[in-house]
Amino acid sequence: MSRPLVPQLKKLDPAKAGTFLLINQLVTPGAGSIMGGRRVGYAQMALAFAGFLLVCWFFYGLVAEAWKTGKFPTDLGPYGAMGLTGLFGFVASWFWSLWTSISMWREARRMKANSQSAETPPPLPSTEED
Repeated sequence: MSRPLVPQLKKLDPAKAGTFLLINQLVTPGAGSIMGGRRVGYAQMALAFAGFLLVCWFFYGLVAEAWKTGKFPTDLGPYGAMGLTGLFGFVASWFWSLWTSISMWREARRMKANSQSAETPPPLPSTEED
C-alpha cells in the first residue's frame, strides 16, 4: 500500500492554518497549501518557480549586456518581456496562494466552531423555586 503524495488533514485548526498562511506568503507560494493538503499548491509552486526562473534569466541577460557593452542598459533590452512575464507569474502565484490560505483559515475556523457546538451540551433548565 503506497502513501498518498499529499497528506489530507483530517482536522485543520486555525493555528495550523495560520502557520500555512505564513509559509505560503513568506517562504514559497504553494508550500503552505501543500502542507495543508491542497493539491493546488503544486500548481502554485510551479508557477512561482517558473516566474522566478524567468526573472533570473532576465537579470542574466541584463548583466551579460552590461558586461559586453561596458555600461548598464537604460532600457529592459531583449529580455524585458521575459522578465515582466516572470514577475507577473510570481506575483500571480503569491496572490493565488494567499487566496488558498485564506480559504483554509476560514475552513479551519468553521470546523472549530462546528466541533465546539457539537461538544457543548445545551444548558439545563433551572429547577430553583422562588
